[in-house]
Amino acid sequence: MKKIFLIFSLFIFSQSTFATHLMGGEITWKCLKNGPDVGKYIFTMKVYRDCSGTTVGTFTQNIQVWNHPTIIIFQLNLFCLKMFHHNVIP
Repeated sequence: MKKIFLIFSLFIFSQSTFATHLMGGEITWKCLKNGPDVGKYIFTMKVYRDCSGTTVGTFTQNIQVWNHPTIIIFQLNLFCLKMFHHNVIP
């Protein structure tokens, strides 16, 4: 009887859940070698996602730095948002 009640309870209280995740991404950087900003870096962050998945935030991203004596974190501001769509036929 307990098993029947347990199975019945699981069916009544079960809910559908869904999750969305980013597909991946990459962070690259380039050191400026000439001009007024010599020695500074330009960081580029690319995020790959499924079009029906989670949305990409357009807010500032915090990048954490480890094993550096003075830099712990810096902010990466959104400069350009590019959307690419590819139709894939299975």
